Amino acid sequence: QMERERAAGREVVFYFVLIGHGDIGPGGEGYVSLLDGPFGRTDLYREVIARSPATINHIIVDACNSYFLVHSRGGEGDGDEGPGHAEAVAAYVRDLDLGRHPNTGVLLSTSAATDSHEWSAIAAGVFSHEMRSALTGAADANGDGGVDYSEVRAFVAAANLRVEDPRARIDMHAVA
Repeated sequence: QMERERAAGREVVFYFVLIGHGDIGPGGEGYVSLLDGPFGRTDLYREVIARSPATINHIIVDACNSYFLVHSRGGEGDGDEGPGHAEAVAAYVRDLDLGRHPNTGVLLSTSAATDSHEWSAIAAGVFSHEMRSALTGAADANGDGGVDYSEVRAFVAAANLRVEDPRARIDMHAVA
């Protein structure tokens, strides 16, 4: 249906939302645990972003270490194995770079290797709650009826100003 809409000249917007338990695998790749196994950075880029026929993709992730579901952690010894290995690694990860997908933006609950907290009072993740509030209009700072990435970022930052425990404060990562 997205391909038909694009062929008809219409803009197609795709939202991909993951909420769950995330971690970083032994190779430094972030993942979210699904019932049938981990869903990692490679899966996100190859199975979702690269295959999406949408005009615009919005990726929203609320999970511990969500930053590494989109960005590479790197690792010790990169390039130490000689030019053949370094070139092979570079070719493999080249497509796993957000910069190669200019129609894709991300809103992530973490900007580093950190936890994303849940709050029993709202029976959900704090970031998920803040995102729902932001996207339903609370972040529309300029009153234009839409919410852009800078407004979401500002809304989440303001919502966390009074959080006293720095471990529970959301330090989101956003790329328009």
